[in-house]
Amino acid sequence: MSSRYTAPRLCPRHDLRTGRLVGARLEGPYLSSPAQAQAALQIGQAAWTAQGAPGPLSLSLSERLSMPNQASALDQAARAAGLTPGQLTFEIEERALIARSLPLAQELRALGWRIALRADPQCPLPFGAQARSLYAEVVMTAETAPSPFIAIDALDRDHLGRRILAAREARLTLTVEAVQTAEAARLWLNAGFDHAEGQFSDALPVLTPQSDIATLDRSPVALSFSSR
Repeated sequence: MSSRYTAPRLCPRHDLRTGRLVGARLEGPYLSSPAQAQAALQIGQAAWTAQGAPGPLSLSLSERLSMPNQASALDQAARAAGLTPGQLTFEIEERALIARSLPLAQELRALGWRIALRADPQCPLPFGAQARSLYAEVVMTAETAPSPFIAIDALDRDHLGRRILAAREARLTLTVEAVQTAEAARLWLNAGFDHAEGQFSDALPVLTPQSDIATLDRSPVALSFSSR
C-alpha cells in the first residue's frame, strides 16, 4: 500500500473551557476504501497512544466510504486498527446523510461507534429525537471569524445561530474547526461550543481561567453568527 495512505496527521481538539486536550481528528490523504482507512487508523492510533490517547479519534468519511454498504467493513477496519467503540468517532457529511448515508450512520451507531455530523450551513438537518439517538457530536468549520451580537430572543438569530441552539437543546457536543485566534475561541465558547481545533491552541492556556468556569453562562442565548 502506498505510503500516502498511511501518514495521517493528528489535529488536536481542545476543551474550550479549560484548554484540555480532549481528542484529535485524523487528517490525511483521501481514503477511498476500508483498507486505506484501516492503515490510516493504525498509524493515527499509534501516534495517539504515544500521547496518552486523551479522548477519541475522529475520522471523516469520504464520499466512497459514506456509502450505506460500508458499515460492516468500516467496523472491521476500525477494530483491526486496535480501536473499540468509544475510541473512535466517524464523521459523516450532512449532505451525504441526506442523500444516502443515514442507513450507514444508523448501522455504525448500532455497532457502538460514535457518529458526528459534519454540518453544512447550506443543507441543514433538524436536531430532533433522531439526532439525540444517532449523533454524539456536531462539527462545524469556522471559515470566517464569528460576528457576535446580542440576541434579545432566539428568533432574532440567523439560521446558524438557531442551529447552535437546537444542537444544545439536543445535548450534542459542539465542535468548531479552523479557529485561528484566542479571541475567536472565546466567542465560540460563549456561543455554546464545547471543543475547538485550530491555530489558537498554539497559545494555550489562553482561554477562560479555571476560577471563572463555574460562573460562566455557556447558554448560547447571547450570541449568534453570520454564515456569510
